[in-house]
Formats: sequence, C-alpha cells, structure tokens
Amino acid sequence: QDWGTMRCPQQQPDAKEGPQFSGRCNYAAEIENIDALMKKIVDQVKSKGEMANTLVCITGDHGEMLGDHGLQGKMVPWQASVSVPLVCFGHGVIPGTVDSDPVTTLDLPGTFLDVAGVPLAGGMTTKTMFNLFRGVKSPRRDYVSSGLNKWRAVVKKIGPVSYKLVCCRGKCDPGPQGIPEVAAGSGGDWQTLLYDTQADPYDTTPIVSKPGIILLLQQYLPEGWCPLDPSVKLLLRQQNV
Repeated sequence: QDWGTMRCPQQQPDAKEGPQFSGRCNYAAEIENIDALMKKIVDQVKSKGEMANTLVCITGDHGEMLGDHGLQGKMVPWQASVSVPLVCFGHGVIPGTVDSDPVTTLDLPGTFLDVAGVPLAGGMTTKTMFNLFRGVKSPRRDYVSSGLNKWRAVVKKIGPVSYKLVCCRGKCDPGPQGIPEVAAGSGGDWQTLLYDTQADPYDTTPIVSKPGIILLLQQYLPEGWCPLDPSVKLLLRQQNV
C-alpha cells in the first residue's frame, strides 16, 4: 500500500491554506471512526436480543464551521456551528421518518425518560420527542434557542418557514460577507439578523423585508438582549403573539 495516496489534502506538498482544506479530512476521519465504534455497540445490543427495546440517538453538542465563510470552530451563530445532527433508530421509531422542524437536544433526556416510563423530576423543563419519532402529531416547543458570548439566537417555525433571529452585541462578526456595519449609539450597540434556515441554510442573505417577524422573535430572546421598546412589547402581549 502506498500510504502517500492515503494522506489528507493538507498533508500533500501542494496543500492549500484555509480551514476548508485543513480540517474537513480529519473531521471526516473522526466521524468514520465514531461510526465504526457505534456499530460495535449496536451489534452488542443486537446480540443480546435487546434492539427492539433500545432507542439509539446520535447527536452532538455543537456543529463545526469547517471552512464555511472562511471560519473554523464552533463559537458563532451560523448554521454550521449551531445546527447539530439528530438521528434516532430502534424502539418505536418509524424508519425513514424525517422532520425538518426545529428541535433541541435539551429534549433528549425527556425523551429517554418517557421511553423508560420514568416521570420527570421536579424542576425539569425537558420535553419528550418520542411521539415525533413515531410519526404522531403532538405539542412541541414553541421555539428553540442558543447562544454564547456576545450572541443569542432564536429559531421558530412560523407558517411553513423556520426563521432564525440572531442578536449580537455590536456587529455579528466574524461571519458571512455582506453583514452591515452597526452604527454606534441610539440602540446601535445591538445587531439583529433574520434568516430562513431552509431556503438559506448558509446564512448568506439576511431578510430585511419582514420587520414584523423580527419583532415577534425578539420577544423570545433572553431578557436584555436586543431589547424591545416597552410599547411594542405591550402591543405584542395584547395581540397574544
């Protein structure tokens, strides 16, 4: 075997610079290794005859930019960083079921407890997603959220569209090209950006034509983040939105 042909692109003499070239091969190799390890666990469960009684979920605690927008790492509000995979199979799951609505990994504990028939402990806010896996319509979270350091984000489905509102202290930077500068003063210390997560999965085009959606989503941000004018907040409450 000529191991020279098996090298990742960044190990080649003519390797290009940038995270989109230097990280993706190693990352893919890690995923392949984890996949092989997961197979060993699943095979062991099958050998015990317990697969029908076992729910397996594969997910992550964050994404990875891997060169999107010239960035690497996980500390930004862009989709490659904040969106994580969630694949479940086994007990009660309808094979081939795909759901593109927003969900959160915070609800995995509630799901596992539900499957096990164990009630939630006092103070737990996690919810179950088991009906979703079984193809049964049931109430779900009104919105999901995320945040780190200088940004917070809310994702909510309104009609057929899953919108993401990003709120940043100052400019949402680093990020995609074309993000406008933030004027200082007069509330300009904050920046809000609205995206359609399905039509624009790479956060390339902020939506500026839907100020009503922005106002609606702002109320779901943590207290003090991109604050609404009190009169607007009161109006939204009166309209029950």
